[in-house]
Parts: sequence; structure tokens; C-alpha cells
Amino acid sequence: MKKYILLAIITCLCLGSWSCGNDDDPLGIGSDSDSDSDSDSDSDSDSDSDTDTDTDTDSDTDPQCIPAPMEPSNPIPADGTTGVSTASTDTLNWMDSYFATHYDVYLGTDCPAPDYPDDQYEEVIESELTGLSLVPSTTYCWKVVALDDSGCFTEGDTWTFETICPDPTPPTVVSATTASYLAGSLSYVYTLTFSEAVQSLTTSDLTWTAVTGSGTLDSVTEVDPQNYDIEFSGAVNGDEYTLTVETSVVDVDCGVPLDAAVDISIYVNSVCELTAGTDTTHSLPMDPYWNYSYAQSIYTPSDLCGAGTITQVGWEYNGYSASTETIVVYMGHTTTSTFASTTSWLPVSGMTQVYSGSISLPSTAGFTSVTLVTPFAYNGTDNLVIAVDRNTGSYISSSMDFYAAPVTGNVSIEVHSDSTNYNPSSPTSGTLRAFLPNLKIEY
Repeated sequence: MKKYILLAIITCLCLGSWSCGNDDDPLGIGSDSDSDSDSDSDSDSDSDSDTDTDTDTDSDTDPQCIPAPMEPSNPIPADGTTGVSTASTDTLNWMDSYFATHYDVYLGTDCPAPDYPDDQYEEVIESELTGLSLVPSTTYCWKVVALDDSGCFTEGDTWTFETICPDPTPPTVVSATTASYLAGSLSYVYTLTFSEAVQSLTTSDLTWTAVTGSGTLDSVTEVDPQNYDIEFSGAVNGDEYTLTVETSVVDVDCGVPLDAAVDISIYVNSVCELTAGTDTTHSLPMDPYWNYSYAQSIYTPSDLCGAGTITQVGWEYNGYSASTETIVVYMGHTTTSTFASTTSWLPVSGMTQVYSGSISLPSTAGFTSVTLVTPFAYNGTDNLVIAVDRNTGSYISSSMDFYAAPVTGNVSIEVHSDSTNYNPSSPTSGTLRAFLPNLKIEY
């Protein structure tokens, strides 16, 4: 323990509030005990004697509290400090007290500090309290009592400080607010993701509402403080539910709640549709204005509805004119997410030919689909590439198009011509497209 050189002899004056072993004798002066005895003996005989004995004893038995430990001082953080960082403050310090051999310390949010002695005080040897885990935006008070080995102690003042909130921004839900699931599973899991770590989520922070169906919310499992698996069961084909994330959810840093409740739409069916696009200037998945075309598009697991055996595939047509097209469709798993160049075609040898035949384009807008001759078992974890080879050999109008959504990155590549019927095994240089065709797949 750090000690300072005593510069003056302290005799009777003790600073602060202090106590000694005997509360009836705070200065340790002591007490006396006296005893006095007298004995006489006298007998009449030929000889006469008289004896007188007097005994007096004095003793001092009380311990001394001079000098007592000096009052604790110079707290760090200083009394009344605000804006204390919880990330960098794990220790409280104060100046060593003369004559102290150890300390009892209170730290808590109940102010003022409890009267000493109390079980809420923690004993430490050095003039510091370590291993703290402070809560943001909280006022703390603390008090130090200096003690020596004889039991004398001196209480310090009650000090306070206030921690700061490092990030006052409310958390947000960043996972998709619409989720689709294939019918037939015994249980389903939606992964709820927040913009930052939140305090442990429970089912009381969620509301499950059945729009259609009798499925139930079963459990919440923490993956990490930002991600939680929400499991539900009992849902069947055609069901729809609303999962509401309530404002009782608060972040870890500061206890800041969500700005508003967030609704997540849950659908259970055997059909998965991507309908976000309205663009028609991309020649995807085929281009009916040209005699021939070939295109590849890459879909990620988040674009689709999970693993399953795909039995039908279709695309959303603008309905400008009715037509019958001749196509060949390929599907495959891939780890590629974008096309790097105009020649970065994915090899068709790594795909499965799932359809060869005609597709009818109606005169009204909507999805037009084909039933796969060879159903494709999508694993739900890899990306899915879909290639369409159009071999019709004729065209009708430049206004005939399919809808697609603009995206980040070149997830599609295409080529078209009136004179060349492309070989999917060795296509020529194509055009990169940052578009993803609207898609409908059925399991």
C-alpha cells in the first residue's frame, strides 16, 4: 500500500468522523480500577499486637485510537463529474489515507450511501475499486471508509458521478419486413436482425397476430445481441401472420428504445414470387423483339423462399401482345454473386436442363410459367442461376418485354441477335445488366 511520510505528530486531534474500540472513551484515555483492603488483629494476652495493611492498584485496559485513519479524499472521478465513459471507466480511485490498512467501499445507484457499517460495503486493500461494469446514463454515488487493523475507522464523504450515453440513436430492425415460407414444415424460423446490439429479447417484446391461420409463436433464441431466431409452428399453406416488434426493445449501449413498433408480414405458401421490378429495358430473361436471345440471372437465398424442389418457373410479362416462344431453361447452384465481365458466363455444363419447349405469352400482364420436365432441388444456401435460351427465330414488336428490378451489381448477363442462334455452351460476349427479372417459382 502506498504510504506518505508523516510530517507532524498527531496527538489528540483526529480528522473527520472516527471511532475506536470503546465508544464510551473516544479519546482512549482509559479507566481506573481501585482496590483497598484493611485488616486488624488485637488480642489481650501477655503481648499485644496490631497489624494494618492497605493495598491500592490502578490499571488502564482500553485500546488507543490515536492516531485514527485520516478521512478518504481526492476521488477519481471527481465528485459531481458528468459524462463519465462506461467503456473506459472500470476503476475508481482515491488518495491513500494515513494510518489506514484497508478500506470499505460502497458503490451504487441508491443515494445517499447507506450508513456504515452495512453489507453493501466492499472491502479492498488498495485505494481503488476495480472490475466495474457501469451502466450508461446513470447517476452513481460512492463512499469510502478508511480502517486500521485495530478496528478504528474514518468515514469519507458521499461522492457522485454520472455516466454518459455513447450512442443515443434508437435501434432499428434491418431484417426483411416480409418473409415467405414453404408450406409443410413442422416449424418455421424468422431471423430478426437489429442495427445494433439490443438487450435480451423475449416473447414479451413481440406480438403475434394471425391474419389467416392458427399458427403460434413458440420461442425466441438469441444468436447474438443483434440477431434473434423467432420460431413459429402450426402454419399451413395460405396462412398469413403479422409479427410485431414492440418498443420495449432497447439497445445495450444506452437503453434507447425503438422509435416505433415494426410489423413483419409472414406468409406460408408453396409459391415464391419476386415482384419488385417495373423496368422493361434489359432484355431479360429473354427478348421477344429479336429472333434469338440468351440470358443468365443470379438469385441469392434472400431473394428466394428457402430450400425446396422447384417444379414450376415463370416470369412477369407486360402483356403487350400474345405470343408463343420456344425456350430451353437451365438451373444450377453457384457461389458466384455477380458477373465480372461481358464474357463471365457461368458454364452450362455445371447446370441442369430443367425445361425445353414452348411458353405462352398472354395479351394481359402477369406471370407466365412452365412446368419443369426435370424438377430442380434448390438447397436454400447457395445462389441460384437461371439461364433462358430463346430459339423462336421470329419477333413481333419492340414493346414486348418482361419486368425486372434494378439492383446493385451486375447479377445478369444477356445477348440477343436476329442472325445468331447462340450455343449456351459457348455464348459470345454479352451485355452486363444490374437487373433481376421478376420471378415466380413453385415447389
